[in-house]
Amino acid sequence: MIVPAHLMGQVASTSRMLAMCAAPFGAFLGGWLATAYDVRTPLYAAACLLLTMTAVTATMTSNRRVETALRNAATTRAPGHPEPEDRLRKGTPEPQQPTEAPAR
Repeated sequence: MIVPAHLMGQVASTSRMLAMCAAPFGAFLGGWLATAYDVRTPLYAAACLLLTMTAVTATMTSNRRVETALRNAATTRAPGHPEPEDRLRKGTPEPQQPTEAPAR
């Protein structure tokens, strides 16, 4: 709801690119840990990493910060783009970007 509709494609593609770039690094690190120690070690390491990331993220985000960001996004929204709350309230779908036909 904070990201304007016309930027959602860029935000989603950046997120996907970061995840795809991290996958080979994780596979290499997991293989190295399994070879150097034990097959279960990468699983324990991944569980510890995910729990740590969850705890750090939970401390960085609060309802107050999210509400402030939503308010700031509503005041800086581009003209012609309806408010996210208005779209939800009226039941109108998100504006869609035109897509190209798949290559044959």
